[in-house]
Order: sequence, then C-alpha cells, then structure tokens
Amino acid sequence: MKSFTLIRHAKSSWEQHWLADRERPLNDRGLRDAPLMSKLFAQKHAKKPDLILCSPSVRTTDTAHYFAEAFGMDPETSIECRDNIYEAHASELYDMIKALPDDIDDILIIGHNPSLTNLANRFEGPFFDNIPTCGIVWIDARVDSWQDISDGNCHVSHFYFPKFHLK
Repeated sequence: MKSFTLIRHAKSSWEQHWLADRERPLNDRGLRDAPLMSKLFAQKHAKKPDLILCSPSVRTTDTAHYFAEAFGMDPETSIECRDNIYEAHASELYDMIKALPDDIDDILIIGHNPSLTNLANRFEGPFFDNIPTCGIVWIDARVDSWQDISDGNCHVSHFYFPKFHLK
C-alpha cells in the first residue's frame, strides 16, 4: 500500500510587500504552527516518509524543513524541491504522484492552494472547502504501484489543521 500526504505551507508573511511571491517567509503564526504540526504529524503517522517533495518557495521549503526535522530526516537528502509544484494544477500534481518510482511507499508533498485542496477533493473522504495553512491531508492508496492510483482506490484517512489540533 502507498500513502501520500498533502501539506499546505505554514502561514506566510506579507510584511515585506516588495518581495516576490516565491520569496515570502513564514510569519509568526507560521513559525509557531509549522514545528507543532510537524511534530503532531510525526507522532500520528509514526512511519518516516521516504521523501518530501515541495515547491521551491521560501514558505514551502521552510515548512518542509520542520517536517524533515520532526521525522529525524536529513533535509539535504530528504527534501526535493520541484518547480512544477509551484502554481501547479491539481491534475499536474496527480500526474506527478502517478509517476513516482515504486521503491517509494510514503511521500509528503508540501505546496499551495488551490491545487492541494482540489487534489484532495478527488479522493474518497470529506470535502474540503479549503485546506488551511499548515493543514495536513493524509491519503492512503490501496495499490502497490503509483501508476495504479485512481480516484476510486485512494481515500483520505486523516486531516489535521492548526486551529483544531493546536488549541
């Protein structure tokens, strides 16, 4: 069985309005939520992911580092930034997942909305109006090969988000 987790980056700052979108850092809330949510997920998930894929934006790579740390992974070898995750459509993320090598069983994808929310809504489980910042959607795929995933054999097994889980 394969599993993939969609994680929206932690809350970013708009204070430095002159920065390009890709350069926006995490704000105070993001700096609080990312370490707490990554630790929560590492406790709940218990299995170390094989790889973390993320958008190359500052806010996603910073979020990815917190998740790598929570799982005891070396960020230099466990995080792979991919330009095609930034501003991707849900269908592009879906195709990227289907193309993963089968020696990977568990992956985290850290990216942006609306693509993450749209992708999560393809699968069995709750409907998401919006995955909030630092929201985590854990999806199990009842397949042995990534190329076999489909809307019907994947289901949302867990959903975590800061306002509910960090009270």
